[in-house]
Amino acid sequence: MKKILLWLFLAAVVPGAAGEEVITYRFQAGIPLHCSSSLRRLEQFLKELFPKTPYRKTPLTIDITGGSGALEAPEGALFEANRFRIERGDLELLSEAGGAMLHAHGKAPAGYRLPLFLCGAFRHRERAAGVECRFLGNNRRFNTAEALLRAGFVPDLKVLLTHVPGERDKIGNQWFDDHARLLFEMLRSKNFKGGPEKLESAAEQLLARQFKVEELRPMIWGNFNLLPPELAAQQLQTMLTLQLPKLDHMNQPNGLTETVTASQLPSKLQKHPLRKEVCSKFASSLFRKGAGLPVFFKGALRKLHDAVRRLGADPAAAPAFNAALAHLDHVRKEYADRAAFLDHLESRSDFPVRMRQRSLRANALPAGIAAPECQRFLERMEEYYTGF
Repeated sequence: MKKILLWLFLAAVVPGAAGEEVITYRFQAGIPLHCSSSLRRLEQFLKELFPKTPYRKTPLTIDITGGSGALEAPEGALFEANRFRIERGDLELLSEAGGAMLHAHGKAPAGYRLPLFLCGAFRHRERAAGVECRFLGNNRRFNTAEALLRAGFVPDLKVLLTHVPGERDKIGNQWFDDHARLLFEMLRSKNFKGGPEKLESAAEQLLARQFKVEELRPMIWGNFNLLPPELAAQQLQTMLTLQLPKLDHMNQPNGLTETVTASQLPSKLQKHPLRKEVCSKFASSLFRKGAGLPVFFKGALRKLHDAVRRLGADPAAAPAFNAALAHLDHVRKEYADRAAFLDHLESRSDFPVRMRQRSLRANALPAGIAAPECQRFLERMEEYYTGF
């Protein structure tokens, strides 16, 4: 009974304890309800990103302005957001609104503002949700960062902490959002668990060191955005190169090493006293270093892994090892050929029409609700695009 009374008391005095909304959205006359959609998604995004609630909750009213008529002054805190700034995804607005939301939910102190790179990462999520992530979950694309990595350059993410793109600079904002999302995903990969106040310092600490291209590749390419063939070839070349201990005149390791390729192993290990150890280490590295390769390569890597193990136990397994190595090279060439074919297909001028051919045909079918002139127009469009 005492516990029930205590719960009822807390529900009466603590905002949000009884399950009511901490944040209320209001609209001036003439503003459609969907204008608050992105802010509601920002609220949910921040609640999931920062689950802890170290501060007292404070009710907040967000007024979506830009219409006509005045709204009554609310009880508690008020934040005004112009609908046109919301639709543009204004960074400063997202920063201020996000800070007010976190304070309302008891996750940040009063006056807190979101770091702009987090706002850019949210804008990237919003754009991706309507395009590449619509059906494939977290199928993100970082087009500008991807272009740099393909050229062998590491994106300069430190600029995100000081640079603010101009509102009318569409290319600059695209660049900013791509790199901001990449930085955000890097923080998540490092298992960032701190509160909002620690986010910026965590980003500064992360960016204090130099990153290699190989470290960022897994963040860019995956099962839904395959590694480009030239980078896959580079990674395979690195994987199939190893350091082999040199031997002295007594056929014993002398403390030095030589660089050899995997194709040289059968001859180099014929009478090598560390044959088993070298093969075991090489086999283990294949899956570790090949984690960033597309699934397309997994079967060939498994065959090579097993062949290396057998080679370590028996030098007579050299033919099977060479066959597995040749199969992996065949898979590499096939992967490159498929990529080249898809690039060629996509570059053809009729590709968009071919992709939409079924829709065009469906639209050209007779329909009772279409006016005769509309039907004739659809038929002409069908004939123009498909040649039927």
